Amino acid sequence: MVRTKQKKFNLFHVAFSIVLGNVLMGAAYSIFVLPANIVAGGSGGIGVVLRHLFNVDPTIFITIFMWAMFVLGFFVLGKSFALKTLPSTFIYPLVIYILNSIEPIQKAALSINNPLISAVFGGALFGIGGALIFRVGGSSGGTDIPALILAKYTNIRFEKLIFIQDLVIILLGLFTVGLESALIGIVLSFISMEAIDRIMFGGSETMMMFIVSTKSKEINDYINNTLNKGTTIIPSIGGYTKKAKNMLQVVIGRGDYYLLEKFVSECDPNAFITVLNAKDVFGEGFKKIKE
Repeated sequence: MVRTKQKKFNLFHVAFSIVLGNVLMGAAYSIFVLPANIVAGGSGGIGVVLRHLFNVDPTIFITIFMWAMFVLGFFVLGKSFALKTLPSTFIYPLVIYILNSIEPIQKAALSINNPLISAVFGGALFGIGGALIFRVGGSSGGTDIPALILAKYTNIRFEKLIFIQDLVIILLGLFTVGLESALIGIVLSFISMEAIDRIMFGGSETMMMFIVSTKSKEINDYINNTLNKGTTIIPSIGGYTKKAKNMLQVVIGRGDYYLLEKFVSECDPNAFITVLNAKDVFGEGFKKIKE
């Protein structure tokens, strides 16, 4: 009975976090980004560029793009990933459509005459919304999916691919919408990433992970061969179960952390993971030891 209640609470917590996260992100786009004509990263930035060039309704574009990326992710990244993306694929465009249809909200949004204010508050809402989704293992979908696919088949890290994508979108804005819009978009993206980092990792660049799993060999091979990271295998015994297992210790960056968490959740949903912020890491692959 207790476990059943706990499972229901966990399910409610995940659903609530994903819905609230998408509502905040949709509000950020409808109230701050779109009215101010800010070209930031992601599908929203592409929507602003297309509106400027071809008078395309950004809401329609985002809806089509999100669902197209969902289908792509389903076939390339698998059913499990698609299920994590489905709520955002549906809720995010819907929130944008609803808020764009409420006249008082749009009048209030258009009354903001300072684009920097829009960037600050829009970036903060985007970051908070994204962090709420990522913390419960969800995905915001959209342009994250092409980056995840490229990261899967190349040695390029996920966060670098996201940075390149956003940079390309902002450069498109620079040459189409204008310099101010692109510069403000950089500010918004920076604030959004800082908000995500502060909420999820306390601003830390690296994390130390301890993973206890019956699939430790598969997880260790993934870390060594796919993420190209070293591990320490620590023999351990469960204090309650008295069963012997191997515990993996690995120090990893933010982008690889998302990939590893996703892999572990698919490989062994019952794995036990502890994540700690690493203030400094010295050694091969990280900082050089100071003399």
